[in-house]
Amino acid sequence: MIKKHGNKQIEFSNYFDIKSDKRSEIYDIEILFNIPKSLNNGGYSPEAFFNEITTYTRYNAPYISLEQLADLNYPLNPLARLLKIDPRAENLEEIEYELKTLVNTFKFQCKKITKSNLFYNKTKDWDEIIKRRIVSFNSVLENLVHLSIKAPNELKNIYNMAIEGISIRIEKTLYRIYLMDKLFEDIALEEIIRQREFRESRGYKSVTKADENSNSKFIYKEHLLKKWAESIMYINMEDSKTQRGLSHIFLGSAAALAMLVAGSITLIFRNLIGSDGLYFFIGAMLIYSIKDRFKDIFKSIFIKRVSLVFADRVKTVISPINRRKCGRSMEKVTFPRKSDDPTQDIIVDLIHYKKHVKISTKKLYKNHSRLFGIKEIIRFDLRKIFYKMDRDVEKCYIPKDGSLVEVKGDREYIIDLEVKVKTSSNVINKKYQVIANSKRIKRVVSLT
Repeated sequence: MIKKHGNKQIEFSNYFDIKSDKRSEIYDIEILFNIPKSLNNGGYSPEAFFNEITTYTRYNAPYISLEQLADLNYPLNPLARLLKIDPRAENLEEIEYELKTLVNTFKFQCKKITKSNLFYNKTKDWDEIIKRRIVSFNSVLENLVHLSIKAPNELKNIYNMAIEGISIRIEKTLYRIYLMDKLFEDIALEEIIRQREFRESRGYKSVTKADENSNSKFIYKEHLLKKWAESIMYINMEDSKTQRGLSHIFLGSAAALAMLVAGSITLIFRNLIGSDGLYFFIGAMLIYSIKDRFKDIFKSIFIKRVSLVFADRVKTVISPINRRKCGRSMEKVTFPRKSDDPTQDIIVDLIHYKKHVKISTKKLYKNHSRLFGIKEIIRFDLRKIFYKMDRDVEKCYIPKDGSLVEVKGDREYIIDLEVKVKTSSNVINKKYQVIANSKRIKRVVSLT
């Protein structure tokens, strides 16, 4: 669930099953951060916390096997669907959607090969299975190239992006197979060379030199192709109009209350000294000059009280295809107080993040008939905490041969995380430790 994302961020990710026979799916995520007080020192407010996190909700790639992707008669196969779509510019959106679905599904199946138990605990028919997978690789690519020939010039670009993306994924998967088993070194190398020659013949890029600078363009293009294909998998999130409306009401109420207090004080002041004369004029000016201060005070009170009931951030889940509302996401962060326990080694500040998501499965399945799950991604940026860390290396000394020898010791900080995921059918509790120094996150350790 929790892993590193680069050197400065941690990422929560989890898959949630979405069943077509249910009207809606609800899931809750809770993450409790135990941050050493020396690194936090009350440094987060709800606004500051949400500035440090990025959340994504995305579809899982459809579960279609490589053999089914190579079968043009399989109804859920994107290639089979492309055969039924008239290849005209008017159908660009539908064609592009199927091409992106094909690339994402192919990538998922390739990852499944190299991450499955089959890959590490090889069975008797291991070699035959891998050979069949390689045949499927080539069949999918050949079918896609054949379809692109019939496409008009307006659609050539998106077909080329899909072809190049699949060819790169084939090469990367074959490289993993090449490294893992000597039995397949020859066939994997042969197929890798074949893919490189294929891309060269079509003007696509490949890794050509053992030099980081020379291959930057290839890495950049690979990244672009990945983002292009995955763009259809992310569910759009828009700020809730209800939440915005409530905010306006509360802010308006704070202004009205401030005006009421200022007006009441003015009336009392007038009854005491009258409305004529210099003293009333000066008093009225002072009262109205502090009216805005009253408004800020009431605004702060309203926000604190309202946050106990309402979510800090509410977003509407929007289907990326037809822009229809298909759910709601509510996020809230609190800062529970924890008494300073002298028996604890390190005094910590607690940050409690909650996310509640409700998805209308019928609306999603109406436009995504191949949908079988959703992936929730939450990334938390720790840069603000890193700034407060001491230097990452400390000098130490050990006695050796009658003298003291200087040695270096790593200074590490530990952030404890408690994660709870709740669905309609299951509750999962996990504990993690994030080990970091002033430069980077060194590792994330699962404790349960």
